Amino acid sequence: MIVSENPLYEIPATIRFWVDVLTITLSVLGFLAASGIWLMRQSVVTHKALAETLEPIGLQVDQHGARITQLEGDLAHMPDGGEWIDLRERMTRLEGGIEKIETQVSSIHETMERIERPLNVLIDEKLKARHQ
Repeated sequence: MIVSENPLYEIPATIRFWVDVLTITLSVLGFLAASGIWLMRQSVVTHKALAETLEPIGLQVDQHGARITQLEGDLAHMPDGGEWIDLRERMTRLEGGIEKIETQVSSIHETMERIERPLNVLIDEKLKARHQ
């Protein structure tokens, strides 16, 4: 047997084999872990990218908020349900009143035509008499 100064030669071959297998296995696992971390880092959003994406969305939300505030202010001046019912009733009564007025105006118009016809005939006769 050869005796050497290197202590690794004194370790049995089976143990050296399993140490080598463990070293290679851990190296492969370390490489896979590093690759996985690198891939995950590529898919993770950075704060800067997130801010750049969210900034236009935030502006749109602010614009929509301003529009909603404007609409709420406009709606505050609109009549509520009870007022709409009251307005509908008033319009119905107004339509009835207008129909009555139309009837009265129509009858007055007929009366005026009855008066106007003989009056026009008398005026025409007087004008013809003057011109002759």
